[in-house]
Amino acid sequence: MRRLKLLLVAPTVDYPPRNAYYMRIVQPVLALAGQGRLEVDFLFYKNDRRQRRRGAAGLRSQPGVGQVAAVDQPLVSVEQTLDYMQFGREPAQVAALRSREMADRLTKMVAGGTYDIVQIEQSYMLWLVPVVRQASPAVRVVYGSHQLEWELWQRRSQADGEDEGLRRLYARQAGLLKEWETQAIGQADLALFIADRDRQRVCERWPELSWAIIPPAVDKGYFAVHRAKRPQYGVLYLGGLNWYPSVQGLTWFLSEVWPLLRAQCPGAGLHVVGSGEPYGRLREEMARAAGVTFWGYQSDERAFFSRARALVVPLGIAAGMRYKIAIAAACGTPVVATTVGAEGYDGQGIITADRPEDMARALARLIEDRDLNDRMSGLGREMAKRYALPRVVEQLWQAYCRVTGGA
Repeated sequence: MRRLKLLLVAPTVDYPPRNAYYMRIVQPVLALAGQGRLEVDFLFYKNDRRQRRRGAAGLRSQPGVGQVAAVDQPLVSVEQTLDYMQFGREPAQVAALRSREMADRLTKMVAGGTYDIVQIEQSYMLWLVPVVRQASPAVRVVYGSHQLEWELWQRRSQADGEDEGLRRLYARQAGLLKEWETQAIGQADLALFIADRDRQRVCERWPELSWAIIPPAVDKGYFAVHRAKRPQYGVLYLGGLNWYPSVQGLTWFLSEVWPLLRAQCPGAGLHVVGSGEPYGRLREEMARAAGVTFWGYQSDERAFFSRARALVVPLGIAAGMRYKIAIAAACGTPVVATTVGAEGYDGQGIITADRPEDMARALARLIEDRDLNDRMSGLGREMAKRYALPRVVEQLWQAYCRVTGGA
């Protein structure tokens, strides 16, 4: 069996891949490299954070990993971003990531790297496809999709509570991104989608596009936690507070759902885990609400899953799939989510509820009814088998073999 050589190009790369985005692709790629089926190099933008620097060092230590290269990310001011959003002919995020240094480094690596595949992550980086084609026409270009970015911006433009001027800017970005993503993805030799609903939308424009569905990859060995017999953490909320959809969803939950749940279960507690600090209205709601504990960023979230009676995913703005649901399923933690929050899953092991009273009632039942909780836990563990890392690794390998004509 011939080993394939892959160059993975992304805005940033983190290690270890516990973050949802990196779990989707870095984890299975490293697994294939460890099995000797891939030799992989990385190219991404530098990030000054110490965690990212440690991540690059961690990547270099993995079997099958060669170069780990990084270039400086262009510095774009808030004023420039707003100018792009108002008047730019392409999405502001794409304009912000265009870099001569990145293009030159990619050209040098591809021209002399004898790669079988160059995989580009996130649609914002697809401006690099012509760079790859010019440097090495024979190399196969694979696009990795975490979500359709335009859908996220479209939903934000429709969200309640937003400034009308910002809503217009978001709507403009959604339109530019929809055209950009749909056009750019069609130029790849293979597109890796996280969910079939995303694939359907793109393939309406490109029916001949070669594609594969690569869902979240969950290391069941890592997340096979032993659930506490009497979970004491009540409800778990997991999400970064530096991401607007997460802030908006948690604010809505605290304002509309939490008072109803506390009325039914006075002793219920909400445990908020995630990076960032609460601000604005969210900070006010968290200060006002009884029974809420903010834990901040946690490098290991397994203890929270093992002790929670339920994970709540109250998102009104989202795209793609929420990895936290696959992780909760692997941990045996029941999930209550909005319809948007549960998108991409078939509902097994998940209770969907969009109205505040329905969500509060569902959580109250999971808190009080141990038999129901156990049944939902079992259904979740069964669902998690579809996202087991070995299975996703094999799906990804088959996709790579197909686009390269076999290994």
